Amino acid sequence: TGHFDSAVAALVLMYAADTDELTRFFSSTLGLLREGGALVGVICDPDYGRIGHAAYNRVFEREGNLVRVDFLDDNQQVLTSARFTDFSRADYEQAAARAGFHSLEWQTLRVTQAGRDAMGDAYWRGYEADCPYVGLVAR
Repeated sequence: TGHFDSAVAALVLMYAADTDELTRFFSSTLGLLREGGALVGVICDPDYGRIGHAAYNRVFEREGNLVRVDFLDDNQQVLTSARFTDFSRADYEQAAARAGFHSLEWQTLRVTQAGRDAMGDAYWRGYEADCPYVGLVAR
């Protein structure tokens, strides 16, 4: 049994090369958690619907078993890109279960009032209904 009540994985899990490595990510984290502890994470949502369309200064594209995300500047020019494995929600759920977690719950991300104030309502239109990111809690 580990020493921590919780662990955070922000935009990390999707960089596993395959489902075996994804299972190892979950397993190594579980080993650090106390009984009843939780892994709290954020990943790019496998169910995101605006693939190929610019939204929130990003464009997501599927490339075989990978996803490429281009991060855009204010002029819609690519600043940098990242590539990660195109896992399904079921892949995450199964990897967590194989690692020994008892449950994995999906959490919809919400825009705070501070975010709305900073970027404006037009920027966030549709974000919560089709968010490029999703939270997860594995216990």
